[in-house]
Amino acid sequence: SDSQKDSDNDGVTDDLDFCPNTPAESEVDENGCSDSQKDSDNDGVTDDLDLCPNTPAESEVDENGCADSQKDSDNDGVTDDKDLCPNTPANAEVDANGCSDSQKDTDADGVTDDLDLCPNTPFCTPVDANGCADSQKDSDNDGVTDDLDLCPNTAANAEVDANGCSDSQKDSDNDGVTDDLDFCPNTPAESEVDENGCSDSQKDSDNDGVTDDLDLCPNTPANAEVDANGCADSQKDSDNDGVTDDLDFCPNTPAESEVDENGCADSQKDSDNDGVTDDLDLCPNTPANAEVNANGCSDSQKDSDNDGVTDDLDLCPNTPAESEVDENGCSDSQKDSDNDGVTDDLDLCPNTPAESEVDENGCSDSQKDSDNDGVTDDLDLCPNTPAESEVDENGCSDSQKDSDNDGVTDDLDLCPNTPANAEVDANGCADSQKDSDNDGVTDDLDLCPNTPANSEVDANGCSDSQKDSDNDGVTDDLDLCPNTPEEAVVDVNGCSDSQKDSDNDGVTDDLDLCPNTPANSEVDANGCSDSQKDSDNDGVTDDLDLCPNTPEEAVVDVNGCSDSQKDSDGDGVSDEQELIDGTNPKDKFDFKDSDEDGVSDYEESRVGTNPFDPTDFKDLDGDGVPDYVELLEGTNPTDKDDFLDSNGNRIADYIENRSIIALNYEEFIVIPWGGTLKLPAQIEVVLGNGKAILLPVVWNTNGLNNLARGIYKVQGSWVLPGWVHNPFKNFPVIQVMVDSKPAPKGITLSKNSFESKPDNSQVVVGILSVDDPIDQIHTISLNGNTGDNQYFEIVSGNLRWIGQKYLPGKTSFQLTIRVSDRDSNEIIQEFEIFRILPSIEEIIVFNTFTPNGDQVNDTWGIRELQYFEGIRIQVFEKSGERVFYTEDPSQRWDGTFKGRELSVGSYYWVLEHKPTGKIRRGILTLLKN
Repeated sequence: SDSQKDSDNDGVTDDLDFCPNTPAESEVDENGCSDSQKDSDNDGVTDDLDLCPNTPAESEVDENGCADSQKDSDNDGVTDDKDLCPNTPANAEVDANGCSDSQKDTDADGVTDDLDLCPNTPFCTPVDANGCADSQKDSDNDGVTDDLDLCPNTAANAEVDANGCSDSQKDSDNDGVTDDLDFCPNTPAESEVDENGCSDSQKDSDNDGVTDDLDLCPNTPANAEVDANGCADSQKDSDNDGVTDDLDFCPNTPAESEVDENGCADSQKDSDNDGVTDDLDLCPNTPANAEVNANGCSDSQKDSDNDGVTDDLDLCPNTPAESEVDENGCSDSQKDSDNDGVTDDLDLCPNTPAESEVDENGCSDSQKDSDNDGVTDDLDLCPNTPAESEVDENGCSDSQKDSDNDGVTDDLDLCPNTPANAEVDANGCADSQKDSDNDGVTDDLDLCPNTPANSEVDANGCSDSQKDSDNDGVTDDLDLCPNTPEEAVVDVNGCSDSQKDSDNDGVTDDLDLCPNTPANSEVDANGCSDSQKDSDNDGVTDDLDLCPNTPEEAVVDVNGCSDSQKDSDGDGVSDEQELIDGTNPKDKFDFKDSDEDGVSDYEESRVGTNPFDPTDFKDLDGDGVPDYVELLEGTNPTDKDDFLDSNGNRIADYIENRSIIALNYEEFIVIPWGGTLKLPAQIEVVLGNGKAILLPVVWNTNGLNNLARGIYKVQGSWVLPGWVHNPFKNFPVIQVMVDSKPAPKGITLSKNSFESKPDNSQVVVGILSVDDPIDQIHTISLNGNTGDNQYFEIVSGNLRWIGQKYLPGKTSFQLTIRVSDRDSNEIIQEFEIFRILPSIEEIIVFNTFTPNGDQVNDTWGIRELQYFEGIRIQVFEKSGERVFYTEDPSQRWDGTFKGRELSVGSYYWVLEHKPTGKIRRGILTLLKN
């Protein structure tokens, strides 16, 4: 096969070889092509001969594969396609057009740029050998060219104006004094001036800033500030008060007011600086910095309460009228000499100690004796002592004292010196001070109060009739059972159950749970015979009970058996539990099963599996059927091939009941082109037992393409819980239809006009975009290559002018553009494109050519004129004879006239555009080097 052959032995098999018949021993690329078989830049020259790889598309090339845009024949750094000056001398610097100064005459003055000392000579202006016109020369070196200089022969280094004149050559104001000597330029016409060229309106004799012709105050003192009339303050009296402004401290004095030497009237002075003028001040000579009232009076000058003490010294303002006051201006009603908060006129206790609390009379406790017992209140520990009672130094009488602190006052206390903290009776006596039953033992030690008279007692004050040695509640004199255990209940003889055996069964009454045991019966440790016991408390004695361990409070039959101990249907769940659960105690397949795994919750709790997990059950043989179910169904839970199979399909009924047999879902879905497919995350299924549940599903959408209209089948797979089975292979399948895409709405071009380039090369007109709300991927192309479409191309969405033809005079083009989208929709739209041609005035006309036969720059012409109709081009020699004429802009002049080569020199060209009447002229230099 081709994949095994290599016909040209280049190392690439024929099925991959793009270049069969490769020359022997040639190096090839991965496509099997050698350089002699490839033309990477499609210029018609194979790569092995091509000295210029990457030639621009559609360029003409020479035998070396090089386009003009890749060559630089004169090595001046400018490629031939852009070089307007071929044959540039070696190493000469050139401009962007490839021209050196020796090849250019930029200002067309007949002197090449390398010799021209005056570039930019105005057109058609005569020049000297250096290429300079009068407008470019400055003979007196004053910075003004000769053609504009009104003052030739200006002195060296003199500054001149735009006319080339220095101050010594001008009299700008025509006052007869030259500008260099004139101190006053711009003298008014016909004014008389002094030797400095100054008129009165230009002089200021006293240097006050006001010219003499306007100065009302000549001879103003030096450096004095003056007003618009040239007058200083020392020369003015603005308020006419007889004091000049420079000495007047009070300008604006009221008319006819008397003033002092400072020019100030009383209404303008404040002699004591209190803020109140002297004419209004009732208190002259106010102390410095004192605050004053509207009358100019300070506190030291006022006595507001007329008490004879000035306000600044008066500590008591507002003294009542006619009151006597002290040196501080205070009356008794305004003083509190002892600072106790009670004024002296009301204080009954003067000289109260500092910081003492006082009553409304100004008296402190140390100044009062409220109970008149001779002890002041501050020292009196017993206020309110009864009248005329004798008291001690603390002010206390006996009726107010309790010397032993027992709560009974000394005047009532029958037991003085009671021990501290002892409880006492109304007489002040503690138990340690009393013997109530007169048995010789004080009450505080007597454990037996009220001992019968004359009884012998022990150290605790108790007689036998008062003692109970074993604390059983029976006094020792009556107790038949001494040493009764502590807290034991006893009978009237002082005997407890642990000291008695009433039924003579060998078990004391305190341990005997069964009193009255029949004689000679065997008993247990509790003293009970079987006929006396009911171990499970069901009402049936153990000797008759067939169901021991009956649950507490359960109802039983005559045999001692409750419903919870009976299982009528043998399902392992008691009848009672089934009644509680609401299931049938006579149907072995009816029981509570929370997880519906076929195993009762009771059984799962018993064996330790989870009653809420349908996958957690005992299955000894691993057949998927719980052991419990197999026992109920009568199959062997240890034989994996033994299970209930009602229909003989070798699938256990248990499994089949939990298997998928039907699906409920939408089997056909339509989505828009490019839309998002939303498939259900869960689908409802029906199990073999008829139960409907939701199951998670995972969809395989690998074959679906939402960008291609059509119908697709999407398969789903289940995420099954452990208890659900799918032996019948029931899986969800959805038919998905991707709808067709709406066609694009239209085409937009960012710009519908372009400017032609001088060489008619390619131009990007604008960017094409498609109005499509659904998708932005399209194929944009020209609809055919006829009509105006042939002059354009579309590359990467850009509309480009190809530039193969000039098409004179054509400025409007009609294009038809086609757009197709990814769903094969297609629209076609027409556009009008406008070409903007250069104006005749803007076209660059080259002013040098070299018709020397070297095939480089041998002819002269203006290629951009090919865009226009009605063009006429003429060239004249200096004598005025026309040496070239054409109305075809593509025709170029070869430097001859009537077959004769013309000499080197300057010629004049004339360009005429007949439709507009526009004409251009210029100089053309013919060279032969």
